[in-house]
Amino acid sequence: MATDLRPRVEGELRSVLDDHRWLHELVGALGSPLNLVLPDQIARNVHRFRDVYRDHRLRGGIYFAHKANRSAALIRRLAATDAGIDVASLGELQHALGAGFGPARIMATGPKCREFLWLAARTGVTVNADSVTELRDLATIVAGHRLPRVPVMARLSGFASTGTTVLTRASRFGTPATGPAGLWGVLIEHREQLDLLGMAYHLDTVGLPEKAIALEGCLLAMEPTAPSGRRGPPN
Repeated sequence: MATDLRPRVEGELRSVLDDHRWLHELVGALGSPLNLVLPDQIARNVHRFRDVYRDHRLRGGIYFAHKANRSAALIRRLAATDAGIDVASLGELQHALGAGFGPARIMATGPKCREFLWLAARTGVTVNADSVTELRDLATIVAGHRLPRVPVMARLSGFASTGTTVLTRASRFGTPATGPAGLWGVLIEHREQLDLLGMAYHLDTVGLPEKAIALEGCLLAMEPTAPSGRRGPPN
C-alpha cells in the first residue's frame, strides 16, 4: 500500500509559501527556478535532533551533508550551531573551514584524492576511509610531513545477514565487511599516524532492517578476534 508522505511545512516556511503575491514578484524579478533558503530553519532542525537525543537519553554527533546543504548561507548558519558537517570533496572541505567549522566538527567522506587527504591531515579533520588504499595514502602524508595522528573511521559495506535474507543494492563506498582484515593490518602498521575512532557503514537504502544488519556487522568487526580468526582493531 502506498503511503502519502507530506513534508512538514510550518512557521517561517509556511508564511513564505502562503504569501503568493510576494513569491510571484520574486519570480518576476529574479526568474525561475527560484531557490529560497531559510538558514534559521536548519538551526531549528539541529535543535530538534538534539531534543530526540535528550528524550531518549542518547549521546552522539549530528552531521549535515554539505552536498545537500551547499548554500553558503546554510553552511555559515550551521557553523554557528553545535552540529558537524560531512564533506565529500576538497572543495567542500575548504568551504566548511572557510565558513567557520573547526576540524573537530568535520567528517571527510567520499572518494578522496591525495589533495583532499593532504588538507584533511593538515587540519586534523576526521577521515572516514573507504579503503585500505586511502588509509595507506593518509598515513604516508602524515608521516612524510610529521603531522599529528589523524582521527579516522573505517567505513564498511556489503553486509551479510546471519538470519533472514535481506536483499540490498551493492554500495560503491566502503570496504567489504566480509573481509576487513586488510584494514586492521594497515591500522596496526600505521598506529603512529592513524587514530582509529570506530567503524562506519554505507548503505544505498534507508531501510531499518538493512541498518540493523550493518550495525551488527560493524560491532562484529570490532571484536578482538572475529569468528573466522581475523584480527580485530588495534589496541
